[in-house]
Amino acid sequence: MPLEEVVARSTSEPGRIIGKVPGLGTLAIGAPADLAIFDLVDGPVEFVDTRNNKRAGTRKLVPVLTVKGGRPYGRPPLPIPFLY
Repeated sequence: MPLEEVVARSTSEPGRIIGKVPGLGTLAIGAPADLAIFDLVDGPVEFVDTRNNKRAGTRKLVPVLTVKGGRPYGRPPLPIPFLY
């Protein structure tokens, strides 16, 4: 699946389906400041599901940081510029 489709299916499409908060799943001005930041890793990768089934791939999104309500969420240390 192309990266653009992966992003749309995990952001704007669910936001549109939920439809309760204007701008949910977008980066529009005034929208909720909830987002996830990922690194895109190129190279051989392996995906494993909950039943230990494995599948090879060539690209993988690795989570780096979650922001909820405009503030970093999760365990410290948090990267700059998210110092308070």
